[in-house]
Amino acid sequence: MPAEACKILEAVNQGKGTHADDEVFWRADGTSFAVEYFSYPQVKNGDVIGAVITFMDISDRKQKEAEIQYLNCYDALTGLKNRRRFDEDLRTAMARVRYLDG
Repeated sequence: MPAEACKILEAVNQGKGTHADDEVFWRADGTSFAVEYFSYPQVKNGDVIGAVITFMDISDRKQKEAEIQYLNCYDALTGLKNRRRFDEDLRTAMARVRYLDG
């Protein structure tokens, strides 16, 4: 990634802290993982001299969120769309038909 695209570096250079919980980082073996991070610039005599940055692997949390989202729309036992998802799809299809009938 070019340095200009690094949110952490940009914030630190501006003397600001930053936080993100939607980043994806890559391991040396090529696999990816979800990351949450906080960065805090270290300032001495008005000059940024470094930063303290904490990274947390939040892959498990993101997996649980995806499971909850799935269960919000699909039956856990059958894997079929639940009533809520069916109703949403039906409304979308009816709106599409109304639009096409014009």
